[in-house]
Amino acid sequence: MNGRAFIDTNVFIYLYSEDENEKQIITQKAVDKYERIISTQVLNDRTM
Repeated sequence: MNGRAFIDTNVFIYLYSEDENEKQIITQKAVDKYERIISTQVLNDRTM
């Protein structure tokens, strides 16, 4: 890993996208390359 990266939860949707192949590949590379972090604010926003 080459550091930490904040990746918003909506970006992870691209990992499962069947019609956005290029975005899926880019997202997979980012997930593999960086230590992923997420804020509690993002988690709270998603649960409301």
